[in-house]
Amino acid sequence: MKIVCSIGILASGLLAAEPLVLDWGAILGTLHVDPQLQASNERISLLKKSPGIGMWDELEARYEMDGLDGREHKFELRVTPYSWGERRAAKQIGKARIQKTEAERDIALSEALYERYRLAIEWIFRDRQLHHHQALLKVFEDRIQVHGSLSGTDRFDPRDMVESQEMVVVLHGHILADENDRYEIEQELKEMIPGWTEIRLDTTGLLTSHQLRERLSKFPTMVDSTFPEFRVALRELKKVEQESELEKTAQSKVLSYAKVGYAIQFPAAGDRDKTTAIEDASIGFGIRIPFGDGRKQDVFDTEVDIADQKGEIAKLRWELSKELNEMNREIGSLVRQMSVRDSFVAKVDAGSLFTDYALRAGSDPLLLLKARSTALQAAWDAEKLCFEAYMLYLEMLKMTGALSSDPGKNHFMAEKTP
Repeated sequence: MKIVCSIGILASGLLAAEPLVLDWGAILGTLHVDPQLQASNERISLLKKSPGIGMWDELEARYEMDGLDGREHKFELRVTPYSWGERRAAKQIGKARIQKTEAERDIALSEALYERYRLAIEWIFRDRQLHHHQALLKVFEDRIQVHGSLSGTDRFDPRDMVESQEMVVVLHGHILADENDRYEIEQELKEMIPGWTEIRLDTTGLLTSHQLRERLSKFPTMVDSTFPEFRVALRELKKVEQESELEKTAQSKVLSYAKVGYAIQFPAAGDRDKTTAIEDASIGFGIRIPFGDGRKQDVFDTEVDIADQKGEIAKLRWELSKELNEMNREIGSLVRQMSVRDSFVAKVDAGSLFTDYALRAGSDPLLLLKARSTALQAAWDAEKLCFEAYMLYLEMLKMTGALSSDPGKNHFMAEKTP
């Protein structure tokens, strides 16, 4: 029995010790914990639970005692109706408010995804930069060893040795900075997605530079309603237009109120002013006179709001178009640089650069190490360009609404061919 219990405790301990892995699935599958997105969803749910528009604007029960002797009591029911079209306009306002909140929720969703992608890609970049600096450090440490073995010979180059020693010191600083940057990103990830102990971000399926260039070339060149910010502005315009329509229908209201009443009398000494129940009943209504009131000013104010919102839309479209054009120009420049860099890296990977150095170096280890450092730097320059393209690609995904339109898709993974 003790053996069984011990095995159970050991198994429980092993299960408890299993690390919580932060992978792409965890990063993209924890959006529900984002506070801004939670608030947007709660607001949408609340708006959809709205009691709606009633049958009338106001229903009022009134009581009046005529005189303080308690002989006559008056009861009245007064209703203030909606004007023609007022209920419909109020419903449209509610619908427009929900649509605007949904568009704002798309912005919150885009921002949440943007931050997750940004941190993940930056972590990958810092991790790769750390390994690059470590590999480069090994090359310069080997150069120092070679210089040490050549000291006392005519092939010894003190300047080159000093430069190698300086590079070792610089690279140690870079490595320390890389580790610190990576740690800070991990802390941000822990604040955003608590509970994980290990990062395992698969990079084997990440977009290649060629695939990235293809996707960048497919982004829209004109601002339209797929852009979340622009869609929010359009929804706000629709809401303001419906509010203006509501004010216009309210301004055209003719019947102000309608009422029915009944009076109860307790006559003194058998005297009674009214002898039948019909005489105790009363009806009435009020007609609104649309002259000199403030309703026209309210209608005018809503028309000003419409004009202001149209101006905001025009301004936003211009700003987004300007930003989009600038990003497209950056994309063009970056694509050209990536093409040149890819060609150079392909040459390095094919071994032609090493072959060229080897032919000239013979058995000279310093030249071979120089070739190694050149190859490492060339590959890393391509990595940096790819990282810049990733960040630009992420900005475009957020700006154009691609993140919120397909939140379950990993936009940085290449599509698998069937």
